[in-house]
Amino acid sequence: MYERCKFNSRIQGPEESVDSFITDLHTIARKCEYGAIQDELVRDRIVCGIKNKTLSVQIHNMESEPSLDTVTNRVRHSELVAANQHLLRQQQTVEVNQIKRKANQKFTRNAPTPITSLCPPRDVPATPTIEDAGRPQTLSDSPIPSPTRRHAPPDAATASRRSTRATQKPKCGDPTCHSRHS
Repeated sequence: MYERCKFNSRIQGPEESVDSFITDLHTIARKCEYGAIQDELVRDRIVCGIKNKTLSVQIHNMESEPSLDTVTNRVRHSELVAANQHLLRQQQTVEVNQIKRKANQKFTRNAPTPITSLCPPRDVPATPTIEDAGRPQTLSDSPIPSPTRRHAPPDAATASRRSTRATQKPKCGDPTCHSRHS
């Protein structure tokens, strides 16, 4: 009688695995000498005693009466899925935190480059570029005759453009910088 009372009041412990719970139920049931109805009683006790009450209700609501094997497999599978989901959530949390840390490091380590760092040093004159190497420095140095230079002096618009270019400030805002930053 004591074993039957123990069997009928057995529930899964808070930290107990499903396998441990089912094994213990089978051990107690053998001592109770239930005979032919032992599998049905163990099945019922599993359904009523598991921690996952949602799963318990789902098994109760099944259309046909499930066998002991069906209930055992379903309960084990549910525990396995829950454990895997827990591990996946932990892994995703770690990955998200790593991504956040990397993103924060990118923006805090690298300060923006000031535009003045693009300028040559103040005491060094701006050097001609490769593009300037083949180009004549003034119109009079040009080996190709220019129709404008040969026939007429430059008009007022051309003279205005030349004077604007000579007084134009560099893009960096440094008045002593001779570079055009092109």
